[in-house]
Amino acid sequence: MSDNSRDFHSKDFEFPDAAGYPDGKGTLDEGTAHSADANELDEPSTDRDADIVVSRDDSGSLYRATLGDDEVAVMHVSGSPDSELVIESTVVDAAVRDRGIGTAFIAHVLDQVREAGGRIVPECSMVRSFLDENPEYADLRA
Repeated sequence: MSDNSRDFHSKDFEFPDAAGYPDGKGTLDEGTAHSADANELDEPSTDRDADIVVSRDDSGSLYRATLGDDEVAVMHVSGSPDSELVIESTVVDAAVRDRGIGTAFIAHVLDQVREAGGRIVPECSMVRSFLDENPEYADLRA
């Protein structure tokens, strides 16, 4: 082994999978080198799935994520995104799980809350896990 070789299965070089969760196995493919720029992969991106559309229904109690004509996720909420939004639950359709849809959906909603100047109360375990894994959103907790 050369001096440039690294154990890419170690936690230091692991990047989250498509859903944003480390799997303990590493996700770098053969021949991929770790660089300082790779740290940007740790940040969730609302660009993960360019086709995802997030909207809030008229009642204000649901956010919906759609891909094309298909609703793929819903988030039950109460309160207001410009003051305090309680996120009660998030459900992602089983047919699209493990594609990063849930992570992108949560990031979209949290970005909207941030833009509106609000804060969140994360009652949903999926959102709490997202916040634990993505400290750049921690400031949104009420």
